Amino acid sequence: MHFSNTPAPRPSGLLRVASVNVNGIRAAYKKDMAAWLASRDIDILCLQEVRAPDAIVRELLDESQWHILHAEAAAKGRAGVLVDRKSTRLNSSHSGES
Repeated sequence: MHFSNTPAPRPSGLLRVASVNVNGIRAAYKKDMAAWLASRDIDILCLQEVRAPDAIVRELLDESQWHILHAEAAAKGRAGVLVDRKSTRLNSSHSGES
């Protein structure tokens, strides 16, 4: 996987969603996923094949900027999925979450 850091134009008022099969979030971050993510202006991020425990995921992603929902695999080193929602852009009306 190669991450391009060229920012994509963003039309005003539209929600931007990215879905990425990272084949291991630690490997993706070693390939510059952090810079790619910063350049994308994403509102909702969906990751598949995360392959990391929750503690690692929270170390890599900035919890002050994202609401992280991570379902790690029951077996170590297996798949796992993650959905992030940008804290500063979206408000949820569910269960008092903001």
